[in-house]
Amino acid sequence: MEQDIPKCVLVFAGISVVTYVFAASLLQYAYGDVVGTLTMIESDKQRMYLDAETPTDSKEPSDSSDTDEKALLIERQGVLVKQRMITSSICSASRHLRERAGPFSRLRGFGVYLVYQLSAAYFSIVLSNTILDISKPSTPFVAGFFANIIVSSTIMVWTHVVISEPSSKLWFRRMREVGFKTRVKVIPATAIWAFAQQLHVYLPFTLYRSLNIDINDLKLDKAGALKLAAVPLLAMALWVLVVVPARVALTRVQASLLPDSYQSIVPFDRSFGGKVVSEANGGTGILRFVDAWKSFDWHARRRLLKVYLSVIAIQVGLAIAFVTVYLAGCTLLFKFTGHFETRWEVVTLPDA
Repeated sequence: MEQDIPKCVLVFAGISVVTYVFAASLLQYAYGDVVGTLTMIESDKQRMYLDAETPTDSKEPSDSSDTDEKALLIERQGVLVKQRMITSSICSASRHLRERAGPFSRLRGFGVYLVYQLSAAYFSIVLSNTILDISKPSTPFVAGFFANIIVSSTIMVWTHVVISEPSSKLWFRRMREVGFKTRVKVIPATAIWAFAQQLHVYLPFTLYRSLNIDINDLKLDKAGALKLAAVPLLAMALWVLVVVPARVALTRVQASLLPDSYQSIVPFDRSFGGKVVSEANGGTGILRFVDAWKSFDWHARRRLLKVYLSVIAIQVGLAIAFVTVYLAGCTLLFKFTGHFETRWEVVTLPDA
């Protein structure tokens, strides 16, 4: 006789799932989005130069101490010092943020991030149900593309909030400071990123439809395994080769538009190696999309890959912990409610 699942187990399951989704989302935001964004803009060749023209004593250094002699040489000639990158690891980036912006700094910009996500979803729904033909399979992707372009200024303000020092100005006040020219400048880069993002979803979706994959009737042979693996492999390849470069380039383009009145929370070259020329000097005042990716060298790409792999490891650990706690909790609740009993039945075999 079948027994209903106890209500306490259902409540526990619901709370566990909501808690897991909430924790996983916060971890993804704190390390994948915030630390990842800082990794995309931190200069890879930060150096500290001591002024070579510092007034010094004209006397020759004494032989009493090698340390004094080295110190005098530093004062006279200057020294080139390579600094450890702040985003070289998640731990160092988190420690830097905590020291500069407080204990909740890893969630900086979360408010404007929610506004961006909700606004993009709203405009996507409106476009799908008004201007575009909702019956076409491509409509959600086209709507998502244009929705991200509409909220491009919000995405840029989020990037500026994340990469800059703490400010007393709330994000919507910073939004009003963004001029019309700046809003227009960031649209092309946002459009390329939005296209890459939708392509990352649309192509695997199209492949899934073309292969006519039916999980229930799928044969576990070589052909079935290839069909089953083709969609996630394509999605992963597009994410690595298309989405990540587009996101890096967009973030660096947005960072090039950070107003001079705001200091960055991690050091980065605002001119991006001289590729950004201000409008006062006859330039555009913005980093070109192609230059944004080219100036992101291989050492910086390895740091970003390290951050993403660390986030994946954290998410896997969280998932394992969740499954362990969930199964243990359900087992205990079933035992306490008497629904976890082993029953033996005697089966009489017929005579041969």
